[in-house]
Amino acid sequence: MISVNHSVSGNQSIVSSGESFELGFFKPGSSKNYYLGIWYKNVITQTIVWVANREKPLSATDMNSVELKVLDGNLVLITESKNLFWSTNISNTISSNTLVAILSDDGNLMLSDGSNSTTPLWQSFDNPTDTWLPNAKVKYDKRTNTTKILTSWKNSEDPSPGIFSVEMDQSNKQFLIKWNRTELYSASGSWNGRILSLMPEMSLNSDRYSFTYVDNENESYFMYSLRNSSKIRLTLDVSGQIRHLIWAENLMEWQIFTSQPRQPCEVYASCGAFSICNKESTTFCNCLTGFTPKSNTEWDLNDHSGGCVRKESLQCGDGKKGRFLMNPNVTLPEYSISVPAASAEECHSTCLSNCSSCNAYAYDNNVCSIWNEVVNLKQLSPGDGSGSVIYTRLAVSDEAYGEDVKSGKFSLKLKVIISGVVAVAILLLCSFSYIYCSRMMAKKTASQQSTGGNPVPHWFNREKEAQNLMNENDKQNFAVPFFCFENILAATDDFSDVNKLGHGDPTLSKSLKWKKRLEIILGISRGLLYLHEDSRLRIIHRDLKTSNILLDQEMNPKISDFGLARIVEEQTTEANTNKVVGTYGYMSPEYALEGVFSIKSDVFSLGVVILEIVTGRRNTGFYQSKEASNLLVHAWNYWKEKRALHLLDHSLLESCNPKEAMTCINVGLLCVQEDPGDRPTMSNVVMMLHSESTSLPKPNQPAFVSRRNVSNSSSVSSGKPPSFTKIELTITVEEGR
Repeated sequence: MISVNHSVSGNQSIVSSGESFELGFFKPGSSKNYYLGIWYKNVITQTIVWVANREKPLSATDMNSVELKVLDGNLVLITESKNLFWSTNISNTISSNTLVAILSDDGNLMLSDGSNSTTPLWQSFDNPTDTWLPNAKVKYDKRTNTTKILTSWKNSEDPSPGIFSVEMDQSNKQFLIKWNRTELYSASGSWNGRILSLMPEMSLNSDRYSFTYVDNENESYFMYSLRNSSKIRLTLDVSGQIRHLIWAENLMEWQIFTSQPRQPCEVYASCGAFSICNKESTTFCNCLTGFTPKSNTEWDLNDHSGGCVRKESLQCGDGKKGRFLMNPNVTLPEYSISVPAASAEECHSTCLSNCSSCNAYAYDNNVCSIWNEVVNLKQLSPGDGSGSVIYTRLAVSDEAYGEDVKSGKFSLKLKVIISGVVAVAILLLCSFSYIYCSRMMAKKTASQQSTGGNPVPHWFNREKEAQNLMNENDKQNFAVPFFCFENILAATDDFSDVNKLGHGDPTLSKSLKWKKRLEIILGISRGLLYLHEDSRLRIIHRDLKTSNILLDQEMNPKISDFGLARIVEEQTTEANTNKVVGTYGYMSPEYALEGVFSIKSDVFSLGVVILEIVTGRRNTGFYQSKEASNLLVHAWNYWKEKRALHLLDHSLLESCNPKEAMTCINVGLLCVQEDPGDRPTMSNVVMMLHSESTSLPKPNQPAFVSRRNVSNSSSVSSGKPPSFTKIELTITVEEGR
């Protein structure tokens, strides 16, 4: 609490009664400026929801003497030298001696009369910055004919007012999103009593909150209140999108629930002048050819509003020369000037003759349009045929890219460049084709010689039994392929490691997006289900591991290497052996220690494979690690701490479905439990992986098997853990601030 006798200085803060929010001083990012603000108390990523002095920052020197105090009937931010940085700026006749400022547990800073605190004299909820918190109002005051406005930060490290704003439209029961307070580019859609038409997620009956609209004689407003303990906020981002964000405790990050507009390129002038917005590009905003960002620093901070400027000034005055770059399949910018022109060539000439005032032109639907400044240019998708063509003027240094306005043909310089590149490409292609064909012929000859021209026909030792099985499966419409050895050699490139799951170039792991990894997990699981339950002969693989999973050209998984497999009777679920064979890190504890193997041994191996695919790390990759003895320990620690999604391979951050990932981790840990009886059958594994339910069984502590537990008489396929490329798992993804 702040009163006439209690102030907050530069190194102090106050916390709300329930410790949900904190008020104090902060310095955003690498900025040298300081601000008074409110943020979430228990969110690891400092998330600012309100800023007092956003238009007048404090310096490091100011911080030595600044105070937030009650003075002359107001709450003020002032230094010893009486330099005022911020004030509530209200007029009242109440003595300062009775005024108090309190930070409520919903993030509202209120100044009120201590003797009558029910109605605040001033509150931060009525003076928002960029964030709309639960219980706050976006409103239109009918008494004063004013509306409360949210304004974006200028960039991610500068909370001063940006160019985007949100305000109430009480006549249509919606809120509007504007550029520069004038250009309306998006809206929430009207309230129909249950939802906002363009943001249906904002509803009256949401599981997490209740969204309402109120219209009375004094005001009209939108407000939402929480139904549970979730942390939710709506923030007008520096990109111009209003984002509905939810704090994911297990991920320790803010996740976007919905946004309006849906796509960044739908924000008006989001990329500034002389740039183009492409929703399919990794960086939405890109300068046009011949232009460069006006401020690289601002672009690095996601503030593209300054747009781009020419790298080289135009050389006006020579009407005989001039080139333009064709930009196809775009939406034309607004605020064009229409000029008379009977043809595209005449439109060219018109723009060319106006060097200082025409930087772009388009001849569309028999209309010639010219632009001095190109703003709000958007690139459409390749399959979208509704776009137009705009030509942008080039400086002399960029004319190699352009089109000759006299002849309408590409410049000779560009022709020479293209011809040279094509010629070199054809030469390289021919050379590569010759070398490839020669190598394939040599391999084919070598494989025929090595097998004596008699390829090995089947996987099974008993050819007759295999043939009977194939005939039986044909009757049941099963497709069980039998491959000759020669075909396997060709398909696997002489059993090259690059065709194995978990081997090859580690940089290619980025190409395995979440959807593909999930398909691989499902494919392996269905394959193991077939071996255990659907095949007439029950087969226990005994050496299932990532390097025994072959991937075809479409990345479909195939279980391979049945050299250690055992065929058991249909009713048999368990067997034992005096000689333990297999691969460290994938063997179940009962098999490694006691020689007992069963279908649940394969389930254990599958669990390890699932965890390796999800995390991008090998179970045997922790031998010299201080964080855990193996992947199972590592995964179990994160599971207990409710941070399971932090196990994910960092390359999956953009493509991952959190619900599906949690299911895979849960199933993986169920498969590697110590007791074989606790592990699921393969039919249950496949069912759980396909299930939409979030209430899966909770796993018990997994088995932690290391090399020293295994009998010295055991033989293994590898005497030491395979080499691997370590992938760090530190993932910090911040949304908003």
